[in-house]
Amino acid sequence: MKIPTLREALEVCKDRITVNIDKGYEYYDLVLALTEELGVTEQVLIKGGRPLADIEAKMSKYENNLMYMPVVWPAGEYGAKVLEEYLAAEEPQLAYEICWGEMTPAIEAYMKMIVADGSKLWVNTLWETLCGGLCDDVAYETSADEVYGKILDMGATMIQTDRPEFLLNYQRERGLHN
Repeated sequence: MKIPTLREALEVCKDRITVNIDKGYEYYDLVLALTEELGVTEQVLIKGGRPLADIEAKMSKYENNLMYMPVVWPAGEYGAKVLEEYLAAEEPQLAYEICWGEMTPAIEAYMKMIVADGSKLWVNTLWETLCGGLCDDVAYETSADEVYGKILDMGATMIQTDRPEFLLNYQRERGLHN
């Protein structure tokens, strides 16, 4: 099996889906040039943990930009500071990926602020350390309500999963997806 290049993958995805370039911020200039060439810039989301000022400076260099989503670990001092900078910005962000090892009142409060600000909340359920133990494997092996139910109740509108069909079926059962 041949692994496609980014160019090949974007060509297949053109006009079909949004593409998440995870951990791709370091390659922003290269990815942007490729997406502009292929006409898919509006379909590509790139994530990173940079302060807002860094992102604004980078994006001010270009007429068109990729969608950007901050990934933050608000339990730590640096992550909380970065998240607070974004939340204080004039314009709300498209979305935030919040990562946490243990749910605390502060994490829960940040999630509520994100949703109240009009941004989407992204939760990565691939590893327990990213979502306070609410991961795909637990959902699949024990209870979808105990994982996906809790995440959806937190206000998450985007869930990163290795089990999309399982998650979609769960959402359909709850009347959240048609």
